Amino acid sequence: MNVYLFGKLKLITFRPLLLILIALLSGCATNRVFLHTYEIEQEDIDKIVASLKEKKFDVEVSERMPPILTFGSFIIYPRDSGDNEPLVQILDTIGEHGYYTNLIAQNRVKNHYYTKKTNIGLYLINPRAQLLSAQQQLEMQFPVNLTEVTFSSTNCIRLFSLEFAKDHTAMIRQAIPKSNDKWTFQWQQTEDRIIISVDDKTINYTVEKNYKRSGNQSELHLTIFPGNALALGISEPLACKYESTIHLVD
Repeated sequence: MNVYLFGKLKLITFRPLLLILIALLSGCATNRVFLHTYEIEQEDIDKIVASLKEKKFDVEVSERMPPILTFGSFIIYPRDSGDNEPLVQILDTIGEHGYYTNLIAQNRVKNHYYTKKTNIGLYLINPRAQLLSAQQQLEMQFPVNLTEVTFSSTNCIRLFSLEFAKDHTAMIRQAIPKSNDKWTFQWQQTEDRIIISVDDKTINYTVEKNYKRSGNQSELHLTIFPGNALALGISEPLACKYESTIHLVD
């Protein structure tokens, strides 16, 4: 009985020590820096990575481009304001190499965020680089796949819908007044042009992309112009202008 009680006391005494040890280990978890760069020399990247590792950071260099270049360099630091020692170390490190941040965000920037408190996002942009316009940035962030979009005509007497399939067939249906009429044809895309062959005639359509902000949402407005259709003597529905608006998730 005495042996049992002694063993039980040892177990009770050991449990608080175990909990304290676990808390200390979790508090000493290694901070990981996810480094995103734009137009920065590889030599500078290597130096910054080495300096961060000297300060006991894990560093993962990402191939993803920063989401907003016009902001300049910034940090996503998902921690309470009182826990800023790692942040100071990062700022000191990049400052030693001539880089400074214009923004320190705690939650997210666009579609970049970190759920673990030990993960930190470092986004470095060369201030001397020729930055992309907001339109160019959005084009890179939200590439367009025409096979996932339904277009509607905007300038014809009747209303038509236009859809592109992955097998390079396309279909136009008459929507208003409702009809079973439909037209199918082959299509191919070259940059911002769509080429359609109908009755031995080649129609060159142009695709215009406009990215806009509406409140807290981004929208992509696509317009397909009929190009040389009228000059070739082609009428609706192939000579219509088609439009579609896509709501983007930031």
